[in-house]
Amino acid sequence: MSPRPNWRHQVALYLTGQAVSLFGSAVVGYAVIWHVAIDTGSAWQFALLSLASVLPQGLIGVPAGVWADRHSRKALVIWSDAAIAAVTLALAVALSLGLDQLWLLAAALLARSIGAGVQMPAEAAILPQLTPPAQLLRVNAINAGIQSACFLVAPAAAAGLMMVWNLAPILMIDVATAAVAIAILGFIPVPRPPGADQPRRHLVREVAEGVAVMRAGPVLSRTFWLGLVCYSLIMPAAVMAPIVVVKLFGSEPWMLAGVELAYSAAMMAGTAILAAWGGLRNRMTMMLVACLAWGLFTAAQAASPSVWVYIALWGAFGLVAPGLTTTSMTVLQEHSPPEALGRVMGLTTTVMLLATPIGVLALAPLMDLPQAPVRWILLVTGLAAAAGTAALAIRAPAAVRPVQAGPEQPGPEQPGPEPGPEPGPGAGAGTRPAAD
Repeated sequence: MSPRPNWRHQVALYLTGQAVSLFGSAVVGYAVIWHVAIDTGSAWQFALLSLASVLPQGLIGVPAGVWADRHSRKALVIWSDAAIAAVTLALAVALSLGLDQLWLLAAALLARSIGAGVQMPAEAAILPQLTPPAQLLRVNAINAGIQSACFLVAPAAAAGLMMVWNLAPILMIDVATAAVAIAILGFIPVPRPPGADQPRRHLVREVAEGVAVMRAGPVLSRTFWLGLVCYSLIMPAAVMAPIVVVKLFGSEPWMLAGVELAYSAAMMAGTAILAAWGGLRNRMTMMLVACLAWGLFTAAQAASPSVWVYIALWGAFGLVAPGLTTTSMTVLQEHSPPEALGRVMGLTTTVMLLATPIGVLALAPLMDLPQAPVRWILLVTGLAAAAGTAALAIRAPAAVRPVQAGPEQPGPEQPGPEPGPEPGPGAGAGTRPAAD
């Protein structure tokens, strides 16, 4: 497919709308989580809210990936954004009436998470439809940089707003930003998915085809397992960072904001470097090095003598993050058949998002002990992630080069790690599906 002449304008609009929506969601997310962490200091209640905000995304990710391959991705993003905004508005009204209860916050986060789960595979599949393949890594890096900027500003905004407002008016920020994002996306013509006109089949069969694509490609398979190591071993401790700060250093809001600011600022710098540099030619090496660094930094946090050292390590964590997150996203987009991209993203999202809350639930009772072994938890999970990364490095494909056109097609000389059906055929050459 030849790139559109105005693709830069459309990508800029798309990223702007997503950034506006993300900023509102991030401010609200920080405000709700900190509201519970500061008021209760309970790892169990924190874990409950984390589970409510993540688990539904994981559970609905698989069917959402199928929908993203069969229906208008633009409509999926718009309607899910609208539903999230409606739930947030209802929560704001309830809080204004004095109904500030944990179960209500958990129910609202659960409903918002369902909407986000429907949205995520469609969002991830839209960007490669708008972007020429040769520019995909750089565009993903720019997108990650914009997201980092949002997460750099959002904690400071949330901390400042919490000093002057209660939670209810803060929630209205997300409602307003969602409306802006929907309006912007409405002006962008998004091509219909390549598989939209194919005959409908049973959901289980559609999902099975997505699994076959993941299993058949060694690059997709190894990227998947590398992500699983990070999301099952590193991310649970990262999600519990506010509780780590409260238990080790104190409950001042500036400490909680400092962790987020350090990570986001460093990640923004890392994405700027990646966008200008283009990354290592061998993308598998770049992902492995970044994941290994994440594990070692997590282990090093166990020895933090002060909150400043802990915050500095989160800065180092953020600096190398694009080498894993941005690169793995690009590899999945490049090596997936266009007609199966939604399912690949949905399956990946499901497993990663389910791995994290399972890890959080395992860590929560340990962190709630009277003499919580917080430092030992950081040390063990970090070293385990580093060991898992090293094991994957031994079996990693020799080289993962940028893809200029077409998805990965495994051959006899490069078999997949497990036997499975061949992936579906690629999109027809020289044709462009009709825009929504």
